Amino acid sequence: MKIEFTFFSNLLNSRNKRIIVLLLVFCLGVGQGWGQTSTQNFGIGTGSYSSQAGSTSFIPTPTSGTTYARAGALPANATVNLVTASNPLGTTGAFIRAVSSTSTSVTKVSPIISYTGATEFYTSFKILFGDASASNTVTSGVWTFYQGNQVTNYNDNNDVSTGNNFSALRFTYGSLGALTLTYNNNGTYNSTSLTTSAFSQATIYTIEIIGNNKTSGTISYTYGGVSQTVAVQKFDLFINGTRIGDDLTKGGLTSNTTINATTLTGVSSTSNAANIFLDDVLIYNAVPATIG
Repeated sequence: MKIEFTFFSNLLNSRNKRIIVLLLVFCLGVGQGWGQTSTQNFGIGTGSYSSQAGSTSFIPTPTSGTTYARAGALPANATVNLVTASNPLGTTGAFIRAVSSTSTSVTKVSPIISYTGATEFYTSFKILFGDASASNTVTSGVWTFYQGNQVTNYNDNNDVSTGNNFSALRFTYGSLGALTLTYNNNGTYNSTSLTTSAFSQATIYTIEIIGNNKTSGTISYTYGGVSQTVAVQKFDLFINGTRIGDDLTKGGLTSNTTINATTLTGVSSTSNAANIFLDDVLIYNAVPATIG
């Protein structure tokens, strides 16, 4: 035993120790980064997009995939804006401030589309709903976040159809700073199985979605040290670290279809009052074992 110990001890000279440490760091980095498919932090530039034609270049390219932006119908201030000043989200660099249209002609912000998709995912983003100054004065308007399959519906000038979305979260502005959440429950927007649907304008929210569009195989993960699962064709929803939806029913996307696109659309806000502030969009195409 003494001879074996001396042999391995001699192998572990300072140079070999450094090599082993570097290999361990590399392996850990690969293990932690696997599945992290795309990030979108909107760069550092500024600008405003006001065309109803749509653009694949106004929003900066994410680490994987493409983007799309489209201003809502006239009046022309239903814009999509890259902004760096007076950031209400507390993030760095540029962020999106997008203005809802007054009609059903959508303002559209697609931060990441056509990324390398899969039939499961973890998505996180930071968002605030409010008026142009990030305050809580808006009384009408609807913004909806969609994630599903990119067939063209995520980079066109229309709202997303039920058949193309797996998870759709709809935030409706109301009086006295109210904000009501519903989701696409197999084609119908309601609050079934949500522990809460009442939120507030002018509040920063970190939204996290864990989705499973497989035909078999429950997905297990740990969130904040607590073991969780998400069943097939279901998704879990966390807002600011609290799970408010457990095994929520998906939208109309066909089971086992690849999920590879995100977008937000804004409609029906009198005087273009309903704004969103968006940053730090992150997508994994494999649910991480540990979240939070």
